[in-house]
Amino acid sequence: MATALTVSGLSGVHASYLAHGGYDFLIGDGRLTYAPEYVWESYYNARLFQGFFAGIDVQHVANPAYNQARGPVWIGSVRFHLELGLHREPLPNGPRGYPGSVADQIFVPLNAPLTAEFIMFSASFKVA
Repeated sequence: MATALTVSGLSGVHASYLAHGGYDFLIGDGRLTYAPEYVWESYYNARLFQGFFAGIDVQHVANPAYNQARGPVWIGSVRFHLELGLHREPLPNGPRGYPGSVADQIFVPLNAPLTAEFIMFSASFKVA
């Protein structure tokens, strides 16, 4: 279980560009009324059985895309995570001959299983 709050903004030049009709890679509709974007997210993940996890996630976004005229928006999702493959036991001694070395931590991905994550449901709605 975790929760987080993220606050982000634009530079004055970028906000002015978007307010005057500019378009960005992800944002811009020509009518920007600038405000910082606030994203609050909480989620819970649970292991249902070996190699299979499920989670729920909820996000609240105030001023999405830095625009006071948009939002707030609630976004909910249900996620499933499946691990495929075999976990190999870690070596009793690290590559340098002693346990717990930093090198052991660097080489951990070599022992990781193949994973897949599926977002089965995601919905968003604007609060009036």
